[in-house]
Amino acid sequence: MPIENRSVGKGKKEAKPRSTQEWEEALCFAGDALEKSRAAETMRRDHLPNEANTTVQEAMDFLKSRYDPSTLIYIASTGLKSNAA
Repeated sequence: MPIENRSVGKGKKEAKPRSTQEWEEALCFAGDALEKSRAAETMRRDHLPNEANTTVQEAMDFLKSRYDPSTLIYIASTGLKSNAA
């Protein structure tokens, strides 16, 4: 059972409803970061260090975005879906 489902189940037991929206957002950002990281590794193998470094920074930005409240509000308001989904 995925951890987000356990969280919802625990909330039901405690009569404190929990949402999986934050889990879903975290998974989307992590998936995007993984995609960028894999692309950066390919660039590194192809001897493109500058491009690889830029792409790694983009991957880190996805991970940082997970904790930026304005990003979460934007995603919720637009219904924006991650490429990693």
